[in-house]
Amino acid sequence: MGVEASSHGFAVTKYFIRCYIKIFIIILVTAPELVKGVIFMSKNKSTKILVQCALFLAMALVLRNFSYMVFMGGGAGMRLGVSGFFSKMPAILFGPMYGAAVSGLTDLFGYVLKPDGPYIFPVTLTAALGGAMSGLIFRFAKKRSVQTIQKLYAGVVIAVAAFGAVNHICIVKFPECMWTQILIGLKSKTVYFTYGLYVVAILGTVFFIINMVLQKKFKASFMNEYMRLFVTFLIADVTVTTLNTFILIWFIPALANLPFMTFFLPRLAQEIVAVFMHSFVIAYLYDVFKRFNKIEQN
Repeated sequence: MGVEASSHGFAVTKYFIRCYIKIFIIILVTAPELVKGVIFMSKNKSTKILVQCALFLAMALVLRNFSYMVFMGGGAGMRLGVSGFFSKMPAILFGPMYGAAVSGLTDLFGYVLKPDGPYIFPVTLTAALGGAMSGLIFRFAKKRSVQTIQKLYAGVVIAVAAFGAVNHICIVKFPECMWTQILIGLKSKTVYFTYGLYVVAILGTVFFIINMVLQKKFKASFMNEYMRLFVTFLIADVTVTTLNTFILIWFIPALANLPFMTFFLPRLAQEIVAVFMHSFVIAYLYDVFKRFNKIEQN
């Protein structure tokens, strides 16, 4: 019985992945016409922004209906979907205020249209927070060169690895040190501040290499924004995913029975994959948007 349920779940997941790939291709093919229609809809700037945000919200809600909820331990664990392609666009185009509004409304209206489990208001707040963070971080990132962003990213990865190494050395060589006593006092969680940081640094290095390869492979103009968007979404989305993990454990009793890392790591892995996809597609949409804006101004 358990094997049949497992194989059925795998088949359903495979089906939805195929659907997402098809939707992904459709977005890439139809994006120029969608964006062109959005831009030429109104001449008044403030009205145009509101109309554009409403259209991005509508497209995000349509795509959210194709999402698939993965249940873990008897509770809603994580959502697989591609609505973020459009719910994140207002933050990138118009700033944190619009990003927060559209992201929050996508979560709220998305639940009304397709509820999966109980409604949890703090999750809507973290969705709005993620939109605001994306807008703020990208506003900072787009004023810096890609090389500067890459150096900052590499510096953070090195700092994480160095912090893990310092903690490890303190525990092994200086057991009487006050900092060592604090780390040891964490008991089983001490490993998060040594080997856990090593894993984060290794993954950060792998992501950096993948991004460099992608930038060299795809020499299209939209790749100029790819690294900026990757860093933007990595910070914002991992923050939101971490907060939501605690919120879901707090509000859904079934999830509280799961070990924290058993629940958190799959969610984190899914979010990082989503960051790659969002960065690539939104970089493309952002480039299309800028090109049509130039056409309209001319």
